[in-house]
Amino acid sequence: MANAYETGMNHESTYLWILPMFHASGWTFPWAITFAASAQTYGPSTKCYYQPHWTSLSLEERAKLIARQGHSFATAEDARVVFQLQDGEPADAPLRDVPKDGKTMGEVVFRGNIVMKEYFKDPEATRKAFRGGYFNTGDLAVWHPDGYIAVQDRSKDIIISGGENASSLAIEQELASHPDVLEVSVVARAHAKWGERPMAFVILHPQKAAKWKGRHAEFEQDLKKHARSRLPGFACPEWVSVVDELPKTSTGKIQKVQLRKLVAKL
Repeated sequence: MANAYETGMNHESTYLWILPMFHASGWTFPWAITFAASAQTYGPSTKCYYQPHWTSLSLEERAKLIARQGHSFATAEDARVVFQLQDGEPADAPLRDVPKDGKTMGEVVFRGNIVMKEYFKDPEATRKAFRGGYFNTGDLAVWHPDGYIAVQDRSKDIIISGGENASSLAIEQELASHPDVLEVSVVARAHAKWGERPMAFVILHPQKAAKWKGRHAEFEQDLKKHARSRLPGFACPEWVSVVDELPKTSTGKIQKVQLRKLVAKL
């Protein structure tokens, strides 16, 4: 009630959700908005709708399917995965969908009444963000034959190794399947031959840390062997660093920009 009163919220107000609801209960604004009968914007645009036949699959197969971003919300227009602009293409080139083969990577775009209208007083940023009349998210994904979208990475996090695009997210998912890994983050590191190669920062599982005490070099080889059995060669980490913690924001998001700064000094 105090937040609603002090901010002057009323039935004509619209609250833009930036602060996550799980962080200090959104500073009580879920209740303030309701008390003041205010409107509010809404973030999610897709959902991975569960399919009944997934129940018969193994836990590992189900986990990979459930981790996909899926289809558009009922309140949003269709989400698409489109080819990114190529060198020489005009900025207003029409959007072209990637094939639904689960392999070809493109950018996720969507539109609808739950997407912002524009950047405040910044028409140039708005023009770039809404190429083709859709909001261009910067998230890179593949489109599966069943129509489900699966995010692979942020465009800034893609590792280009020997001309191949390696998804840091996909690498992290496979490395995290190692039984002794608690948490892992992967960033690009400069390589004399391949341009870039993946470097993995790993936190060992507390119950397995003693096993590798003083033997981190052996763990690195073991993790690389695990990676080679699940990833193409260009996506396997060239370097592995065992760390006690990873840099994170106050809400628990890994700060890859800090890891990139560290890697740049190596």
